[in-house]
Amino acid sequence: MDDSTDFIFHDPGMHSGMENDTAPHSFGTTEQQSGNLGEQYQGDVQHHLGSGGHDLSDFCLKLLGPGAIHFGEEKGWLDSNADIDLWHLQHHDTCAIVSQQFVLESLTGHSFSENELMKEAQEHGWYYPGGGTPPDHVGDLLKLHGIPIERGCGRSIEYLQSQLDQGSKVIVAVNCDEIWYLHTPSIFDTILADAGFMPGQPANHAVQVVSIDHSDPSHPVVVLNDSGIQGGAGELVPLAIFEQAWATSGDFMVNTEKA
Repeated sequence: MDDSTDFIFHDPGMHSGMENDTAPHSFGTTEQQSGNLGEQYQGDVQHHLGSGGHDLSDFCLKLLGPGAIHFGEEKGWLDSNADIDLWHLQHHDTCAIVSQQFVLESLTGHSFSENELMKEAQEHGWYYPGGGTPPDHVGDLLKLHGIPIERGCGRSIEYLQSQLDQGSKVIVAVNCDEIWYLHTPSIFDTILADAGFMPGQPANHAVQVVSIDHSDPSHPVVVLNDSGIQGGAGELVPLAIFEQAWATSGDFMVNTEKA
């Protein structure tokens, strides 16, 4: 089943030259290492013709430090979950492609090349170099390789959990800044607002949801394969934060189906 994904991302005005651009919005977030200082730069790409820039990601990390990022290795997920062993860092603006790569390798047992999948997606018009993957094409690589999918918006966390319980693989769209830079409301929010950066920006990133950990019922966490950040294998995100980041896409989700 393939639901319509006619939601609209609201341009926050953080990128110049976009006012008259009617191109479909895309998911594609990249990362650059910046030497031994441990700082990272994520360019959030929201249009396939849009350009990234020094945005909230760069600003927050310099402000808060890399300690604000939560990685799954601390909880031992790498030793217990086969899907997480398939993780790798994306090399381009290919978060949606790499998320599909994780699923393909998990379900088929075969290796796939990020570059080859990127080439396939580009040839079919599903991926735009420098801009990423429009939401209506997230999952198309899975279908191309024989894996049926369901795709759409308005999914609930209960539905997501039910798909995981059935053994389906799940990819969602989120706003990466909300999961990469966790902090409680404080003076930082005032600084961000003064700088023109506000929470609730549009979705700009695709990740695989590996599981939801309810071992501490008071503090459930979502376990992600996040190709956009160093240490994104088994990245742990509090459920409430995940739901907030996911809501920026209208709760967009792709899940695999049985043939």
